[in-house]
Amino acid sequence: MSTADHSRSEPAPAASEIAAQLCEADFVRLVTTPDGDALAATGVLAQTLTVPFQASVARNEVGESEADMTVTIGRADGNVAIIEEPLSVRAFEVAQALNESESDNSNSESESESDSNSISDPGPVLVLALAGIVAAERDLSAHTDAFDIEATDIDSTPGIGVPTTDLADGLAHTTLVHAPFSGDLEAATEVLSDIVPDSATPDLDEHGRVVASMLALSVVREAKTRASETIDRAVCPYGVAEVGGTTQLPFATLAGYADVLDALARSWPGIGLALALGHDCYEAALDGWREHARAAHTAIHNADISRYRGLVVADITETTSESGTIGTVARLVRDYRSQEPVVLAIADDAVAGTAVERERDVTAALTEAVAAVDEKASATGRGRYAYAQSAITTRKDAFVDAFREAI
Repeated sequence: MSTADHSRSEPAPAASEIAAQLCEADFVRLVTTPDGDALAATGVLAQTLTVPFQASVARNEVGESEADMTVTIGRADGNVAIIEEPLSVRAFEVAQALNESESDNSNSESESESDSNSISDPGPVLVLALAGIVAAERDLSAHTDAFDIEATDIDSTPGIGVPTTDLADGLAHTTLVHAPFSGDLEAATEVLSDIVPDSATPDLDEHGRVVASMLALSVVREAKTRASETIDRAVCPYGVAEVGGTTQLPFATLAGYADVLDALARSWPGIGLALALGHDCYEAALDGWREHARAAHTAIHNADISRYRGLVVADITETTSESGTIGTVARLVRDYRSQEPVVLAIADDAVAGTAVERERDVTAALTEAVAAVDEKASATGRGRYAYAQSAITTRKDAFVDAFREAI
């Protein structure tokens, strides 16, 4: 029976060490945090395992299990933890080591060459890992060496980073950007009709560049926000060239794939896991992505946004947004509505904090602020993101004051 191991003072084990432990286990449990990078990393590992496994998405403590080994992704309370970011890169390294170990075992038992596929070959697992890096808001070109591919194999031609070829659908529902028409398919369609009036159905390949220019202009008008920097994620979508074989994207762009993974991890984890595990659930995944996007963008459009020194607070308690969208709301407000380095989003049953600087840890501040108004709640987080499940609607002012003091 595996139990959570909370001590993480020792150096992270090598990928080969983790792979060796996985090979020895009879049953493995994978527990991931609800974000796109962690979900992709879970899929990378799961699709490489040759032993039975169980995968789940969880915000709170992992607890006990009948599994021989619990691997946590994005959190440090498993028997083995993958917490080095981007998580997908670390998971891919473990998957490579695991594949090599399985191949060596096969060759030692038989004189014939193993017919297992090499994880370094282009394919779904490689693309999934790359999408995880994009979901982690990292530069793909900085990590190509981990995948034995060249930076030139990563195509970032100007366009729109959406998962569908339907530009109206993509513009309305992408969560890589927040624009005046975000979350509203009718409004996005109307904007497109002004740009490409001769096309009944604007296409990603044909009209991507001109629409990217329009999108960039529509968001940088908000004074002193980070929009001019963060818009690159939406208007320079990544593609993957054929590297030693055919690499096919399950969605129109790699950035769109990452967007779908992140949305599902937060609001539809069951569908997200199915997608990351390689199941054919693309239509259901797109439906979940659209619903998540509509909820997040509607919440931002209707949010009560307050600005303090060093902090912007987005109060969405008056909207119908579910708690799974709050992380997306915090990120989009940080990038497209905030003029301060830290953002706090407050929903009816949850709060989330995020910072512009990657090195800034907001989890401690959120933990302290939540404890001031709800002694039963605690915050979890990784890097510049933090989350707490807590209904603080009756003590919002005290909570904000405590958070401001903590940061």
